Amino acid sequence: MPWLWWSKPAKPNREPLLLWAQHILPSCKSELCGTPGYRIDLSGADLRRADFRRADLREANLREANLRGADLRGAKLRGASLHKTTLDSTTKIDKKWRLVWKIVNQREDVRHDWKLPKVDLSGANLVGVNLRGAILYKSNLREANLSWANLSWADLREANLHKSDLSRVNLYKSDLRGADLREIDLREIALRRANLVDANLVDANLVDANLVDANLSGVDLRGANVSGANLTEVILTGASYYGIQYDSTTIWPEGFIPPSSR
Repeated sequence: MPWLWWSKPAKPNREPLLLWAQHILPSCKSELCGTPGYRIDLSGADLRRADFRRADLREANLREANLRGADLRGAKLRGASLHKTTLDSTTKIDKKWRLVWKIVNQREDVRHDWKLPKVDLSGANLVGVNLRGAILYKSNLREANLSWANLSWADLREANLHKSDLSRVNLYKSDLRGADLREIDLREIALRRANLVDANLVDANLVDANLVDANLSGVDLRGANVSGANLTEVILTGASYYGIQYDSTTIWPEGFIPPSSR
């Protein structure tokens, strides 16, 4: 594949980068050719009518980019930031990613009642989104980035959150019954009064998590780490916790006897 070389300018010059993005990347046929698009920074770029069909734009920064009339059909957009990106009716983009764009660019002064049962949002960059009270029953959020998102009161029953990023997320009174939370990093997360009945928390990181008043009945906690976690008044009826990790700072429910093995 041809590559563009240019001397370092006194001021940032993005024209070669944009030329590559608009012409070389989309026309490349080899599977390996798309690799340079991974994590590419196109923030604020004027990409009107650009041809990005089947382009590799995974984790690309498209923040504030102008994509009016652009063609992104079949483009790989897992992890790409579409925050403040401009799309219009002439922008050709797969249905999944147009929905992601709508979610991350919702107006803060307008209440949205998101009803998204069984929707596919896997791999989406949803950093900081407001999904308070959203219906995400059986939705696919696998490997999605939900850091700093507001998911309080959300219906996440049986949702697939396997390996998603939930750092600093608000899950107050969320319904996570039967949700797949395997290998999730939930350090310091607030799960007060959350409903986690029958959820899968195998190998989850719950270090310093706040689980006060949460319902963990039937939860699979095998291999989970609850060091420093606050489990005051937590319901653990029928929970599995073989191989659970904890330390002297873990606060257990009154009368609960933790397993001897750590």
